[in-house]
Formats: sequence, C-alpha cells, structure tokens
Amino acid sequence: MQAARAETIAYFVTQYERCLTENLDDYIENFEQYMKPPIKTATDDQ
Repeated sequence: MQAARAETIAYFVTQYERCLTENLDDYIENFEQYMKPPIKTATDDQ
C-alpha cells in the first residue's frame, strides 16, 4: 500500500475533480432554476 500511495491519491483526486466539475457545470447551467423560490401549495401550510 505504501508503494501505491501517490498513485492512489492521484486517482482519487482525479475522480473527485471529475465529479466536482460535472456538478458545478450542472449548477451553472441550472442556476436560475435552482434559485427560484419554491412554489407553495395548499398542503404546505398543514
């Protein structure tokens, strides 16, 4: 495990960066929709 430490860290950093990039791109693309206030329904106050 010690011998593969740097390679393991590099792998997980790459995976995290890929996930973060995809999520951030989605957030940017849908920002206006995400920032809209929720629509209240008659059952919300119950």
